[in-house]
Amino acid sequence: MKIDVFSTERFAAAAAERIADAIADVWRCTPVCRLALAGGSTPGVVYRALAQRALDWSRLELFFGDERAVAPDAPESNYHVALEAFGDVASQLVIVRMQGEAADLEAEAQAYAARIAEGLDIVLLGIGEDGHTASIFPGSPLFSAAVDRQLVAVVRESPKPPPTRLSLTPTAIRNAGRRFVLATGLTKAAIVAQACTGSDDERELPIRIARDGDWLLDTAAATGLPHALRAKRAEV
Repeated sequence: MKIDVFSTERFAAAAAERIADAIADVWRCTPVCRLALAGGSTPGVVYRALAQRALDWSRLELFFGDERAVAPDAPESNYHVALEAFGDVASQLVIVRMQGEAADLEAEAQAYAARIAEGLDIVLLGIGEDGHTASIFPGSPLFSAAVDRQLVAVVRESPKPPPTRLSLTPTAIRNAGRRFVLATGLTKAAIVAQACTGSDDERELPIRIARDGDWLLDTAAATGLPHALRAKRAEV
């Protein structure tokens, strides 16, 4: 686990810089970087900052960690939020969206899995106050043996509305070349501390899937970290 902590004012720009550096690392080895986006407000501000950077956008393919079963222009749609956050840059990107409005979500999950079968280079993840990430909630059936070989699954009866979603599976997230966790605010401090310590039980706290990843936090989200982990902090 690598933990970087930034001031709240610097968080978006600093996180965007870290992600841009990771994208550049991928480009040194392959022509195109396959990046999966997280939903939520914290990743949204990072995407706005990332869009300000001078990158070769034609070499970036954007995928999604999860999507709600809504139309692509709905405010709840992660695709819609990302499109707005990237602004004018969005027209230069290859964006492969999860079709949450599809009549047959099981077929859509299989089709999306085929699109990422070669693997994702980078996965960006948010963290809920309950420890969920993507649409993988505590106790999720996506941790079952039946889902082990799947990359994308339909989520039904989500504890957060809307109840029906599409999501990367734990397997897809683990298989990614690199994982970034983005968290800001005091409301995330307790769950961040809990996820970074204690057991490795992913079913209890799904964000632990990315426990070996890069954790990008603001000072508020990092306040609950124990002393041993505070030594790993890189204040900027």
